[in-house]
Amino acid sequence: MGYSMTITDQAKIVYAAGSSSSPAEPDKSQIIALFKMIDALLSSALNGVLIGNAVVYATRSALYADLAHPANRLGIVYNDPTAGYNGIYIKAGSSGSGSWSITSLALPATFAADLSAVIAEVATARGAEVSLVARLSAIVTSITTGDNAVRTTLAAATTPVVDFGQELLYDESGVAGPEKTLYVPRELFARAGGSTALNGSFGTASTPFPNHVAFTITSGSDIATVYVDANDDTNPVKIALVPSGVVQNIAARYFIVAEIWRGVVKSPFPVMRLDENLKSRIQFRYPIAILGDKIRFSAFYHYTRRTGFTLYSPASGDLYWEFDLSTATNSETRYYFDPVAAAAGSAPIKAVSGNAFPMFPRDDRFVFIAASLARSVRTDHQTVGARPGSRHLSMFSRGNDPDRSTLFSANALLADFTSSELTSRGIVRGVTGIEAFYGEDLPPDMPLEGWYFVRCYVHTPVVDPETGEGVYYTPRLYFLDAGGNALTTEGGANSYFGLAKEKRLSVDTAIFVGFARYKFTSRPVRYNIGAYQDPGTMCTFGGAQLYAGVNIGGYIFPEEWPTPSDMDALYGGKHYSIAGRPLPFFVPSMLSGKRNVSTLPLLTIRCAASADADTPYFLSGAGTLELDYARAGSSMLFETQGGPEGAGRRARRTVANARVSAPVAGSAAILGFGDSIGNRSVLGKASAKMSAVGISPTFIGSIQQNDGLMGECREGWEWQDFYHGETQFPPVTNVAAYLALAADGTGSDRRQGHNPWVRPATGGDPVGKVFYGHIFDFAWGLSRLGLALPTHVMINFGTNDINQRSPAMSLAQAKTGLGILVSSIRAAGANIQIGVGLPAIPRSASSDQKWVEEQVPMIRAIIDYVRTLADDKVNVLPFWAHMSTDTDWVETTLFVDENATVARVSDELHPNEQNRHMMAEVIAAWVANTI
Repeated sequence: MGYSMTITDQAKIVYAAGSSSSPAEPDKSQIIALFKMIDALLSSALNGVLIGNAVVYATRSALYADLAHPANRLGIVYNDPTAGYNGIYIKAGSSGSGSWSITSLALPATFAADLSAVIAEVATARGAEVSLVARLSAIVTSITTGDNAVRTTLAAATTPVVDFGQELLYDESGVAGPEKTLYVPRELFARAGGSTALNGSFGTASTPFPNHVAFTITSGSDIATVYVDANDDTNPVKIALVPSGVVQNIAARYFIVAEIWRGVVKSPFPVMRLDENLKSRIQFRYPIAILGDKIRFSAFYHYTRRTGFTLYSPASGDLYWEFDLSTATNSETRYYFDPVAAAAGSAPIKAVSGNAFPMFPRDDRFVFIAASLARSVRTDHQTVGARPGSRHLSMFSRGNDPDRSTLFSANALLADFTSSELTSRGIVRGVTGIEAFYGEDLPPDMPLEGWYFVRCYVHTPVVDPETGEGVYYTPRLYFLDAGGNALTTEGGANSYFGLAKEKRLSVDTAIFVGFARYKFTSRPVRYNIGAYQDPGTMCTFGGAQLYAGVNIGGYIFPEEWPTPSDMDALYGGKHYSIAGRPLPFFVPSMLSGKRNVSTLPLLTIRCAASADADTPYFLSGAGTLELDYARAGSSMLFETQGGPEGAGRRARRTVANARVSAPVAGSAAILGFGDSIGNRSVLGKASAKMSAVGISPTFIGSIQQNDGLMGECREGWEWQDFYHGETQFPPVTNVAAYLALAADGTGSDRRQGHNPWVRPATGGDPVGKVFYGHIFDFAWGLSRLGLALPTHVMINFGTNDINQRSPAMSLAQAKTGLGILVSSIRAAGANIQIGVGLPAIPRSASSDQKWVEEQVPMIRAIIDYVRTLADDKVNVLPFWAHMSTDTDWVETTLFVDENATVARVSDELHPNEQNRHMMAEVIAAWVANTI
């Protein structure tokens, strides 16, 4: 028959010996192979032959008539007229009684025909060996003697066999129905010892899944066993809850389908979790925005099989939820979606810091979003604001300066903002009216297809009495062609882009934002931002920002506007001069943008004709301007033409022209407050120039400057050092000890390292001027130092603030210092002339940026403070406007080639000799005209 091993050999492999505590569990394929061998051999047995533990008869009636066999004897019927009676039987009961019952094993159809042939073949093949009958008898006897478990498994399958037509489904979170439910396929095949095989569809169909039976865990311990009972042909799949139910007799009739413990499912069958949260199942509508120390998460979609896509949005109506970033290097903050909180109506996104971590009854239900550490964010989602290329600068140069905007709608009106939420952010003016739009020209290279980002701040006078919230006209962004026609993006339904509310600032103030891709068929040349409104109570729009270009997905930081570089000359209200002493104007230092002169907007000086018209108007304009004082009147206009995007606009500043001729009789007592620039010979140069025109100057103070004169110019000092905004330089408590120190302006072990101008504060002092328990008191300082009341006080610092502090902090220190020092000096003497100035800085890649971001805002703060104060004896000293930014700065030679020296600026703080002379000319002209 082709078998290469005996039944004994096969049986030894299938039923290998094992310990009683760990019996062998044969593989189903091995059992099947063994039974195939037995079937083949049994099919060749002779009718009526007793083969060991089996008796063979042609008909069932013949077998039934023979009860003289012990229990568990095998019987074979192979040629009964009723085909269903042919098969393998087993004897029940003792010899002489009991009955035969057929097993599930069937005989081959050719059993009778093969019988004699097999015997002949075996006899020939084996010769004198033990006969097949004898060997089969011994095998059967050895298998069925003394081991009831083996005997039972020979009659049917030796191990429970179960298979399902589909995968199991586990619903931990109640996605499709009750929580903690296992859905088991109804279609199954099962066979276990002594039972009839199950093959079909069983159990009660569940509602969400008709092809599955539902089993819900209701025990408090969340522990359960789901199993198949092969003896139940109606509902064979069952559940046993621990500890109330435990499955017994597993090997005999049961098969374990799954063990469940606290949401963890263990099963030999494939299990699909219905509530498994993947990253792709939470999708933000907009990128995560990282702004300084804040992180913003937009509305998002979350997917479950039960509810499909659910959109979660901030209840406030804002575009984002906002959280703090972790700024520490050793404490992480994690951000996650909490569906349990969301279902209860709470904020769906939460943050935890330090060692805390979100925990739930079933840990895997939250969705991790991002983590931050030391201001660095890690996430799988798209971000803007921190990654390269995702942060844009606004191209709307006049977005926060609508008065100078280059493009208005015909019916747009300008208005002041009254909302403190806006004025505190520096947004003080906006546009209103029935066509409240303003904008500018676009760059000529703006691409036809790209990305735009727009933001606008809106104040409304109308509050809904029912909701208590403001009612807004939603701002729009229009791109316009050369004829002023609004362009429609390809595929767009409207000729404008609408904005959505980004953030509620108060009941009547909000920020609106919009961003998306655009695609035009013709290139836009300008844009407008605002809204059409009905007459009556109308919104005011301002603080607009815009980016349009090829960088996709970018973001503009709030309250970040470009410093305008094309308008408004930087100069105070008065220009002082002395006849015979040139004082040129340096154009690059009078405009907010540091660019080549050839690309600067044109700045001109225009002077009026004399009353009798004998002196005509005259104009002067170039990179360096010199005023023809012989033809100048008492005032002049600094007029600036707009840049390329606003060439049709003009900005004008009226400046009074004060001029004296030498000799100038009189004396002046001058106290100079300053830093290292004033300490390095500026006062000495000013003294020489004043003496040259007839003035008798006296310089007073407690510090001996580098040129030998006395003053208060201290190396390294900032605005806040003078008003004790920080404690680096301690207040002088013992004047005698202070005056005993070396008097120069350098070194902390000298007078330079101590502050004699602040005293302990008392109850009557203004709280806003008290710092660390002390207050700047000019009159008190003069008295304790034994100094006379000066006629002139020069204030010239801010360079160190800009060099050492952030732009916001340096500007804040300057504004605070102006208010404290000027008011205290004025309180000491009503006739003291006070001059406030700031030097220029040289042209370089780094200082050009510093000029735009820090130097210009501080200059504007000085000009605005003096103008607002309206004190005729407080004036701007415009050092910057009369200093060259191109030459005469400290340099380091790089190499010399053919008598040409190549050098670089190595000190961007301290002007060299020529520029210090120009500063001294400004001081001398101021004193000469105010003596």
